[in-house]
Amino acid sequence: MYKDIERFSELSDGLLVRHPNHPNVLGDARYSMLPTTTSPLWGITIDTTKADHHVNFDSFRDASLETRTKFLDMILGRMD
Repeated sequence: MYKDIERFSELSDGLLVRHPNHPNVLGDARYSMLPTTTSPLWGITIDTTKADHHVNFDSFRDASLETRTKFLDMILGRMD
């Protein structure tokens, strides 16, 4: 597991963030659906009870209407 975390950290340029809704997920802090959040688009799920297993890679894309609306509002300058 340690090698997987190390590899993911290297691929993420060392910019890791803990997912705000999934405490066992380390994500790539460089990419999120909105530039104002730290909710990563992808990350690795760490299960400390299985230290001898590989980690799982998961994606966390949120293309909900609320997120898309916020994104368009930012692009079009309609922010509060």
